[in-house]
Amino acid sequence: MNRIYKNINENMTEICLNCGTEFHIHPNQKDKTKFCSKKCCDEFKKGVRKGEYETLICPSCGQEFESLKSKHKKYCSDKCKKEHNELYTIAKCDYCNNEVKILKTKLQERLDKNANHKFYCSANCGHMGKMNGEKVKCSMCGKEYYLNPTLTKKSELHFCSNECQGKYQTMQSQEIRICEICGNEYIAKKISEQRFCSAECQTKWQSDIFSQTLEFKEKHRKIAISNLSKGLISTTNSGAQIKINKLLDSMKIKYKNEMPFVYYSADNYLLDHNLIIEVQGDFWHTNPLIYRKIKYQSRVETICRDKAKHTYIKNQNNIEILYLWEKDINENLDVCEKLIQKYIKKNGVLDNYHSFNYFIDDNEELKIKDVITIPYQDMIKQELNKYINLKEGQLKIKVKGKAS
Repeated sequence: MNRIYKNINENMTEICLNCGTEFHIHPNQKDKTKFCSKKCCDEFKKGVRKGEYETLICPSCGQEFESLKSKHKKYCSDKCKKEHNELYTIAKCDYCNNEVKILKTKLQERLDKNANHKFYCSANCGHMGKMNGEKVKCSMCGKEYYLNPTLTKKSELHFCSNECQGKYQTMQSQEIRICEICGNEYIAKKISEQRFCSAECQTKWQSDIFSQTLEFKEKHRKIAISNLSKGLISTTNSGAQIKINKLLDSMKIKYKNEMPFVYYSADNYLLDHNLIIEVQGDFWHTNPLIYRKIKYQSRVETICRDKAKHTYIKNQNNIEILYLWEKDINENLDVCEKLIQKYIKKNGVLDNYHSFNYFIDDNEELKIKDVITIPYQDMIKQELNKYINLKEGQLKIKVKGKAS
């Protein structure tokens, strides 16, 4: 209600910021009232406020109104919004059970068209709901879904999606196994030969178990011999080996170093004669004329390998090996030369195959000694054990076979 002042002279005049019209105000309203009316106030603020306005039509009352686009208003007032929402209702789909918001009049139209008085949220649900199929459970996830009756006869297994079918097929092709190392369960394909749950367990099995088996040792021995013969493993010939190589070259005898024989390699294989010469180091192969006792485990192992090598090559290739010892190569090279000539001339048949059992007489003839020295590799187990004098706690390797 407009206030009436008794003394008009007490009023002040103000110019409206919007329309420029003069209007009277009370002195107490100075610096507070800037507009002549609310309309001018709204018009002025509309031009000053930031943002873009748009003209909309209220879906409830049908009147036009302006609103900032950033507010995304749909109704002109809260009253219209409430009245308009009362025209809608929430309906539940009779096929998928989803709840949707729909006009009451539209819902009634759908129910009138459907003879069964059922509501479907979409055309797809209406199509599926009107078919005469059946609901089945997915064989993988257990979810119920509609299945065409023509498909139910083809298989007893049903899947609601390609993903479930893929998971089921994967499970059928796999099985649960127990790791041989750690005992943990893991999943592996039925057709695979997987025995371990991880690469770490497989590596541990190879290092702790498989590497100790005879199968592994023989396999890697073959590989090592093959690589050695192909020159893939660098080797440095001993001084004694170099002297024998030069001796064979001077005698014009063709040979090949490190000739492979499956598990073993020969120091010198005489190509034109099918014979073998082994150069025996006094220390590593334990020359019996120098070492009366065997005090090292490594020497026992070398003696056993020499015996096994001789037995294998003799049985598999029918070759008797000639052994030239380091002491004779360095001090009696002429004995080695004549022994090689006799070894070839006799087609590998000698009275003895160790150079320390030969000498050259005054007539420059090669003779065998009266007292024959038996190398450790040719001794039987009981006799060899007499010469083994290892420290307490060291393992004695058992040697099988008889003296050659």
